[in-house]
Amino acid sequence: MNDNYIFTNLIASLGGFKIKQAYVGKVVRQDDVIYVHKIVSPSVGTQHRKYTHTGSAFDLVESQIFSTTLQFTSRDVDSLSNLYQTINSISVIKMLKSSGLGVGLTTDIRQPTGIDKKGDFIINSNFDLVLTYTRTLTATVPEAAPVAEIKRV
Repeated sequence: MNDNYIFTNLIASLGGFKIKQAYVGKVVRQDDVIYVHKIVSPSVGTQHRKYTHTGSAFDLVESQIFSTTLQFTSRDVDSLSNLYQTINSISVIKMLKSSGLGVGLTTDIRQPTGIDKKGDFIINSNFDLVLTYTRTLTATVPEAAPVAEIKRV
């Protein structure tokens, strides 16, 4: 599972909102659009290993849970709060879970203020969404045949 898969499934799950992936090419800022981008985090996760012996082979199943943090930003606070409530609804959580994504955490809506290049007062409301997914690798190793006899010289 990669970032494009996560963005595609997330934007498809939230079809009623104008969501664009931020920082792709040259972005012209629009006031009625919600932008989403990945917050860079180290790619570490919780590991789980399971070994089984099937008689003629050893099976190794290794699973690792990863988390990805996405930030949603908009100048329109109403549409952002509607999106926040929609993401936290049970139906969207079930839809994301069916596509292999779990909702780990949703932060509160922040409203940082500032002054843009033109000297205008702006508010860029945002919140973070932590999505989790599992990557599983399976390896099968055949059992080595026993050595019947060792001849020593």
